[in-house]
Order: sequence, then C-alpha cells, then structure tokens
Amino acid sequence: MAHPLVVAHRGASTTRPENTLPSIAEALALGADVIELDVHAASDGVAVLMHDRALLRTTGRAGTIDALTAAELARLDAGAGHGARFKGTGVPSLGDAVALIAGRDVTLCLEFKDGEYRRPDLAAAWLVARFEELSLHGRAVANLPRAVAAQVARRDPRIRLVLDCETRPRDAQDAAAIAADLAAAGAHAVEYEHSKITPEAVRACRRLGLPVWAWTANDPADWQRLVAAGVDAILTDDPGGLLRHLGRL
Repeated sequence: MAHPLVVAHRGASTTRPENTLPSIAEALALGADVIELDVHAASDGVAVLMHDRALLRTTGRAGTIDALTAAELARLDAGAGHGARFKGTGVPSLGDAVALIAGRDVTLCLEFKDGEYRRPDLAAAWLVARFEELSLHGRAVANLPRAVAAQVARRDPRIRLVLDCETRPRDAQDAAAIAADLAAAGAHAVEYEHSKITPEAVRACRRLGLPVWAWTANDPADWQRLVAAGVDAILTDDPGGLLRHLGRL
C-alpha cells in the first residue's frame, strides 16, 4: 500500500510558529510532501499568511489582518509565545513562502480564509489574480468555501480545488451521495475532518477519482487508522512525527 502524502498543517506548527517562514522551512527540511498554509488579503491586497482574521492569538495585537498592509504585518511578532529563538518573526506574504519553496518538490495547499467574510465574487477574483501573479498553477491547490469555489471554477478551471466535508457518512449510500455532491461542486480532492472518515467514504470518493485528505491528525493511533482506511493525504501539526511513523525518517 502506498503511503499517504504528509501535509504539514500551517508548516511544522508543533515546533515552529504557525504560518511563518521558520515553520515552512522546517517542513521542507523534514521532507513534507505538501505544506498547508492559510491566506488572507492584507489591506493593500497583498496575500499574507495567518489562520485567524483577528491578530491577537498569534501576534498579541488587537485588530484584524485586513486592516493592515503587508508591510505593517511583517513588522508584527508572529513568533510570540514560541521563545526567544523566534521572537520578532513577522507575518509573511504568500510571495515570501513561494520564494522559499522555489526549486523544491513540494506542493502548497492554500486555504483562502477571506472567502469566509468577503463577497464570494470578490474573494474569487482576488484569488485568481494571486494564482496568476505568483505562478501558482501546478504548484498549489486551493481550499475554499463552496460559494467561492464555484466562482473560481468558472473564472479559472486550471485551479485545482480541495473541498471540505465535515459530515460523517451514515452508510455506503450516504458516502456515495456526499462524494457525488462534492464532485458536482468542482472538487478535485475531498478534505474530511479525520474523525469523520470511514472506509466507505474513501471508497466512494475513489470511485469518482477524488483523493481523500484527512485533517488534522496528530496522534499515532489516528495516523494508523487513517492509513488503514486508505486516505491519500494526512494533515498534521507534527509532520516529523508522521514521517517517522510511516518509516520515512
């Protein structure tokens, strides 16, 4: 059985500040197959990396990410709470991340968060422009809310879409219906919350040519269960641990 892809969730976020260049660099050094990052639009339209819209949890500053420019965000301390080694680590742009992975055999999975609070058409137009600006086609996949994904698919069908499912299938018939719905919505892959994954869900997606990604699993018992279920990729905060579990480190 082929090993699932190891997806470094927000980079190597167990040991490094999430969604930062040190976290991405560590994921690269470990040999992760995919690096998952969260993307927002700064006030000047630059794509920047952070999970929350609110700045407080990761930078200690009040306010929201869309109220500051990319340059202002870069001066914040996104290494807060991770010790002196990472003090002063700024909020990077997506362009910074793309430059860091240049020449490396790794894919970016980009969760575009601004679609959660912007009009879907505006969020989609901005995303498509970022894919062009940063030459992301073939180097990245996009994880999006359904309404934004529909707009993106119409504007640029080259962008590969990962769509979420948080419902645990009741049985094989339900799993088939969920997979068909996601395929009709334009999914190129399906991302299940890991506790909701069943062998029936994996088989139903596979019949439609949809890889199944599991998020976010950090426990070896969960990794083993997901491997046995046949998932194609596992998102984890601990890519080093998962790589060791799979015998790749």
